[in-house]
Amino acid sequence: MKTEITTVQDLLNSKMGQLDHKNMHQIQTLDKMTLERVSAERSECMQRIEQRTVQERLESEKRQASLINELKNWCQSKLKNIEVHFTGDPSIKLQRSSSLVQNAEVTLPAAKCPLSPVQVVRPKEPSVICTDTQRKREDPEDVDMVDYGESTDRDHRASSLSPAVEIHCSHRTEGGLRDRERGRDRHKQRKKHSQTVDMLGHQPSEPSFAQERDNMHALEVTQYFFEAVSTQMERWYERKVDEARWQANQRAEADRAALVERITYLEDELRMLRTSRHND
Repeated sequence: MKTEITTVQDLLNSKMGQLDHKNMHQIQTLDKMTLERVSAERSECMQRIEQRTVQERLESEKRQASLINELKNWCQSKLKNIEVHFTGDPSIKLQRSSSLVQNAEVTLPAAKCPLSPVQVVRPKEPSVICTDTQRKREDPEDVDMVDYGESTDRDHRASSLSPAVEIHCSHRTEGGLRDRERGRDRHKQRKKHSQTVDMLGHQPSEPSFAQERDNMHALEVTQYFFEAVSTQMERWYERKVDEARWQANQRAEADRAALVERITYLEDELRMLRTSRHND
């Protein structure tokens, strides 16, 4: 009986040893599997976090670049509109100058109408006197160029005529002098009118120096304004990008903390399982 009891005890001990060995082996394999799974989950979570941060950074940079380009295009369009507004359109200048020339051409006939010579009906006189008076009337502009010899010839011929003819010739010479004065006045009026027409026709279409200086000052002010706006917008977008990065880092830290908590929870479960197996 004793021998049988000892043999049974030995068999039981051997079986218990085998079971313990199997349990230890299973526990070791389970530990390895859990560690591998935890490391895989950790690496996967880290990759996801990195990919998410990179994606958010790229999206924020693209958004910032697009907004900066839109702002620059808007500023450039505004500057071009301001330059066109201050410098003016050359077609408008040409239209204005052409309208001035047309107005001058319209005013020319109106000014020329009163300058037409007044026709006076006079009785017929000798051919010499008529030719002299006609020459005086036809050439009022060249009165200053009359030769002194011609005047002496006229006086000599007038003295050779009769007294009535001399009186009439004196009246005719007075009329010629009046015609000469009228011709001078008309010539002066024509010169003045031509000068005014030239001034209107050749009126400078370019702005004056003060206007150009004011335009340049206004352009500089607008450029400074738009540069300040663009710099402020760039700084605002940089702050937004920094905030997005900070939020991404906070999310990554939160995910990392959650992952660490999960790992500690799994380790605690594994430790409890080991203790329970050891107690069994």
